[in-house]
Amino acid sequence: FIFFHAEDVIRCRDVTGVQTCSLPISSLAEQLDAPDPPLVLDVRSPSEVEGRQIAEAVNLPLSQLQERVDSVPADRSIVVYCSTGYRSAIAVSLLRRSGLAQVSDLVGGFDAWESTELAASA
Repeated sequence: FIFFHAEDVIRCRDVTGVQTCSLPISSLAEQLDAPDPPLVLDVRSPSEVEGRQIAEAVNLPLSQLQERVDSVPADRSIVVYCSTGYRSAIAVSLLRRSGLAQVSDLVGGFDAWESTELAASA
């Protein structure tokens, strides 16, 4: 038997014809420590960020994503987050429709990340 926590499972679903995957916080923390970490994309507005961001994250607000999608590298895995997950789910769908294949949504967004011990150690 293999035992695991339900919150540690990457979940994928079809949203408006585009498969989106949700990445648990614990999985992102592990990936950030890996030799080839994902690009972490923060789609919150600049006023929401103000020093409250996952280390190494790139801020690209959802309102600018459509016009700047070409600046997102296609050769890396990408984890997208916002405050709670609503805007990041939209961003993931937009990125996937633009041809980026390795895109995941951070479960619970920054609010969930910030509420864990991982935020303090990152």
